[in-house]
Amino acid sequence: MSSHLFIDNSFLYIEGYKYARKRCAPQSIIPSINYKKLRDFFDEKDDKIVHRTLVGSELAGTLITSAQRNGFYPFTLPKYKDFNGRMRERGVDHKLIWEIAKSVYTRHDRERIKIILCSGDRDFQPIFPDLRTADCDLDVYVWKGAYSSEYIEQVNSFGKIYELNEEWSKFIEIKSK
Repeated sequence: MSSHLFIDNSFLYIEGYKYARKRCAPQSIIPSINYKKLRDFFDEKDDKIVHRTLVGSELAGTLITSAQRNGFYPFTLPKYKDFNGRMRERGVDHKLIWEIAKSVYTRHDRERIKIILCSGDRDFQPIFPDLRTADCDLDVYVWKGAYSSEYIEQVNSFGKIYELNEEWSKFIEIKSK
């Protein structure tokens, strides 16, 4: 069985940033994701990962390069102004769902695959039953407190959920301001 990893970079970074700041001196640190360590972290969890997709909004060129060097296929999407003039990301979850669907439904050999998702967003709930129907395994990585009880119930109905809270320092580096 091969595994396909899908990461919502915004979810990983924003929630990881909040968590790291709680664990360290909040005003004196700048947390950042180390994509080599992130790849190693997930490879340690599952040594059969054949594809790694990373999607975020307005990813910096250096971040894209770092992700690519470490085996990720990064996608960046623009941010848009909402009705209040605030910049919001749009399309990240849809792009991830599209990439998951491509992995599931373009399998040539119909080998069973595992989908590994790093996001706590409820927007993914509609695809979970399709994964079950397509005979895929599902592992979801989340930050504790960054998902709803409904989300965890649906994942637990046929997949596994893992919390990143105790393992954040394996892929988030802390730099002083």
